[in-house]
Amino acid sequence: MLITIISIIAALTPINSDERTDGPQGIYRVTRQPMMWGITLCSTTHELDNGELYALIFFGGLTVQALAGTVQVNRRKACLEGNIWQAYAAKGSHIPFAAILAKRTHFSAKKIGCLPVILGIIIYLVLLILHETVIGIAAISRVSGLFD
Repeated sequence: MLITIISIIAALTPINSDERTDGPQGIYRVTRQPMMWGITLCSTTHELDNGELYALIFFGGLTVQALAGTVQVNRRKACLEGNIWQAYAAKGSHIPFAAILAKRTHFSAKKIGCLPVILGIIIYLVLLILHETVIGIAAISRVSGLFD
């Protein structure tokens, strides 16, 4: 969940470059759709952790919607931006880390920055602490149970 929150916050953090000419920057070097992949990871994690039918329906639906959203956003940008998008997309990847593994770009934690990581840790801890109050299920006991 920490990786999920950091990727979503990094997707919302402004990038100080012209990414269309310079290629993907920051978290966008990892994937072109960091928020959608973050939601996918979050919903899949909750789906696997819970095991109840309602969780399978809710989180499974959210997973499908987020994955379909990544494809739809890529198609829409290809239609709207044409060759500019094609050049940008060729330097990055839809699947997380695929462009890095294919050496079309390189991972740089420095380019993602400290702000998404710091905010991600703070928000993660707040959500972890307030999970039982807001959701009704103690997430802390599940996390501590992993280390027993």
